[in-house]
Amino acid sequence: MSDGTWVFDCEGDGLTPTKLHCLAACSPKSPDNVFVTSNYDDMRKFLLNAKVLIAHNCKRFDIPTLERLLDIKITAKVVDTLAMSWYLYPERQKHGLAEWGVTFGVPKPPIDDWENLEQEEYENRCKEDVRINVRLWNQMYEYLVNIYHTNSEIWRLVDYLSFKMHCAMLQERSKWKLDIEATRKSLKKLEEIQREKIENLSAVMPQVPNIQYKTKPKRFLNKDGSYSKLGMEWNALLAERGLPPTYDGEIEIIKGMEPGNPNSNDQKKEWLFSLGWKPRTFKEVKNKETGEIREIPQINLEQGKGICDSIKELYEVEPSLELLEGLSVLQHRIGILKGFLRDQEDGWLQAQVAGLTNTLRFKHTTIVNLPKPDKLFAESIRSALIAPEGMQLCGSDMSSLEDRLKQHFIYPLDPKYVEEMMVPGFDPHLDLALSASAVTIEQVMRFKDGTDKSIGNIRHIYKTGNYSLQYGTGVPKLSRSTGLSQEEARKVYEAYWKRNWAVKKVASQQIVKTVNDQMWLFNPVSKLWYSLRYEKDIFSTLVQGTASYVFDMWVQKIMNKKEQLTAQFHDEIVLCVKEGYAFFDEEKKKWYGPIVDLLKDCIKELNEELKLNRELDIDVQFGQRYSDIH
Repeated sequence: MSDGTWVFDCEGDGLTPTKLHCLAACSPKSPDNVFVTSNYDDMRKFLLNAKVLIAHNCKRFDIPTLERLLDIKITAKVVDTLAMSWYLYPERQKHGLAEWGVTFGVPKPPIDDWENLEQEEYENRCKEDVRINVRLWNQMYEYLVNIYHTNSEIWRLVDYLSFKMHCAMLQERSKWKLDIEATRKSLKKLEEIQREKIENLSAVMPQVPNIQYKTKPKRFLNKDGSYSKLGMEWNALLAERGLPPTYDGEIEIIKGMEPGNPNSNDQKKEWLFSLGWKPRTFKEVKNKETGEIREIPQINLEQGKGICDSIKELYEVEPSLELLEGLSVLQHRIGILKGFLRDQEDGWLQAQVAGLTNTLRFKHTTIVNLPKPDKLFAESIRSALIAPEGMQLCGSDMSSLEDRLKQHFIYPLDPKYVEEMMVPGFDPHLDLALSASAVTIEQVMRFKDGTDKSIGNIRHIYKTGNYSLQYGTGVPKLSRSTGLSQEEARKVYEAYWKRNWAVKKVASQQIVKTVNDQMWLFNPVSKLWYSLRYEKDIFSTLVQGTASYVFDMWVQKIMNKKEQLTAQFHDEIVLCVKEGYAFFDEEKKKWYGPIVDLLKDCIKELNEELKLNRELDIDVQFGQRYSDIH
């Protein structure tokens, strides 16, 4: 007999089912005793009597599907093994039941037709999914016991992950309106600009040889034994190359020269190196067999942020290189707009999720890495996402969240530094440059009041240093990313750690343990354990994990009062509300209204509960397009 805990699965007639073929389930204590039913009343009775329901991706699919088609409200505690797989096994590339079936040696029966097969085939598929998932859950539970030790702490984690998956379901259900006409017009315009840039760039890039390869012709001899015309040409080519008459391999022939190809990364890099390029941006590629990491030079920064500064420094040598920046950014923007049009359904997109990072932030898909409107060729990206008629978008993000949490953790050790950072107008990048004697206090004051911005480049270097060094970057990598010499980079490194000594101290005080060959870091705010790749990542994992947790707690309070979610990114939520729910005070430059009060009340409640050393705050904006609110 089961104690009310069941591993289950259901199958319907498609990805958006209109009917259920079957439901299968078993107790984790009796993994070989799987029952299956196609009777709706039996399904209702089973689901309403269960205390704990365990399934794969159930918060986004099975639970809402069953509630809709059976017209019930499931109240059992829910365990989503997809979210748990993301959490416990960060090294896995794929987390579906099919991939876990391969791991366990229990193949998942393939089915492509969800409407016309025999009932037995759907039931067999359903039962096999349960057999895979019960093995997965039993393995996971043993792992969780070794990490958390007590059931109460395990279920606290389960509830947290279930809430995150519930949020994913809400935003996928709400969807986001796409301005299709504007998107198509923008795409056409950008593609025209791209074609022009490719033509211009091709004209200035070094020409490349048109290489062909010749092999010994099949008709080498005539029937009478004499050489064919092709045979004579082959022999002449061998003689020209000094090859023996018996050679029958390939021969490389240059047929002429042709324009360079701006879409070829190899050609672009070869051109850059010929101009004296010294790369600073690299992509790290790990050899799975040897563990060796190769650094591959990159022309562009990540996420469509433009071209690397190391190339901009060559503009004086070759002004045409400026075309590269526009081209790389265009490719990124065009890719986003094409993705919008590809993924939309009846004019709606879903802000879907694809996994969890080790700090339990969502990995996003479909709507991801959208550049701000003030960036090059980005004006049309966020403006393509709109509110439906009679509604408006509400965007709210947590202000300087990671900075505030860094201050929370170091405050007990270095309160004076935190108090300095809390002063309005504090600039952490100029503060670091000042402590390294790279600028004077007079230069800093003139920069802040706008009378002299000449130290902007120095500030940029120390901004890079601030973010990189907090996350464990060493001197060699800092040197490459900033363009500084090793000696200069070391000065930035030493200045940072002299100013931020408390960061290392906080990291050294954290609890880390190894379970199943995986390091785990305990977070004193969330009381959860986070997978840790390297010890150098302790502080960044601590801050980012806390950021994700407090953001989720804020969202949970909002959802308890108003359960609608269009999207969430990093530390920002997007809601869709009726027009007139907020008004803008021109004099105070602030939004007011019931929804603003709700969001502010939720962050106030969270501050009272957490009692951090640094209060959390939010910003709220409204508009018809995403570009209006963020």
